[in-house]
Amino acid sequence: MLGKGQSIYMDGQELPLESTYFTLDGKEVAFSEVSKENTFALAMNKNITIWADGVKLVCGSDSAWSYYKMGAFQDEVTAHVEAGMSPMEAIVCATSTSAECLEILDETGTLEPGKRADAIIVHGDPSEDITALHDVDTVVKAGQIVKRGGMMTL
Repeated sequence: MLGKGQSIYMDGQELPLESTYFTLDGKEVAFSEVSKENTFALAMNKNITIWADGVKLVCGSDSAWSYYKMGAFQDEVTAHVEAGMSPMEAIVCATSTSAECLEILDETGTLEPGKRADAIIVHGDPSEDITALHDVDTVVKAGQIVKRGGMMTL
């Protein structure tokens, strides 16, 4: 938890901890009560709120929360669903929206002729059950199968 001597700043202004609140699971939570356990939920709640307001939200494996390991891309996509996106909305954020924000959508981000084919083939339907992203059968990189059934093919 945040404690004495620690401050929260927003827009360059120090905020008093006891008068700063966030909504978490429909309840107001004082910032002074923020703990490791609910920090991730607060951040995802804010992300989903700004996404609903039209801000583009992307996924990337360049950082991690204490709730998933560095590079655990599927966990990040799953976290978006747990925060309120549909599975397909989270997949779009992870693929085409990410490519669009990196200004490489003409090269990658969707599966279509002329684009670099980086994809995974999973058991199940992640548009219905996002956890299917964790059950990868085949990895395709630049149009070449590099892993199938848990075995590298290079």
